Amino acid sequence: MLRLSLISACLLASSLVTTTAHAQVVTPDFPGQLQPTLPANEELVAQIGQALPATELDVITGQAASALDLGTDLEQQLAQLLTIAPDDLARSRISGVLTHIRASVDSVRLAQTETSLDSARARFEQARGEAVEALDELQPFVVGMPATTPVVGK
Repeated sequence: MLRLSLISACLLASSLVTTTAHAQVVTPDFPGQLQPTLPANEELVAQIGQALPATELDVITGQAASALDLGTDLEQQLAQLLTIAPDDLARSRISGVLTHIRASVDSVRLAQTETSLDSARARFEQARGEAVEALDELQPFVVGMPATTPVVGK
């Protein structure tokens, strides 16, 4: 019985030490790295929107390349931010935004392979919807982010 209590106490102490040590590992530049994702997301929405009125398949699939490059870069930035997010709230928000951006990028990629203008336009509509959803989640998070992130546990 005494051994069980001692083992439980050691495990509890170990988990508290591990949690505290993890909480202190915060990248102070998280807000600085997060800020550029907002204009990139806005630009992605704009590029996709500019492609929608195209009246020729070649034009819309050609515009997909620049939207795909921008979306892929944004996806990489968000994936990196996910690894350095300071807390569960930030990780959850970045993960949600990243899910929408990945869906948007996938739709743009599929638009490039479509054989009809209507199908390509439908893929771009999907991409725009996902990019707008990402922007709707990202914008209040970035705007509400303090200039510096406090280090927890000190």
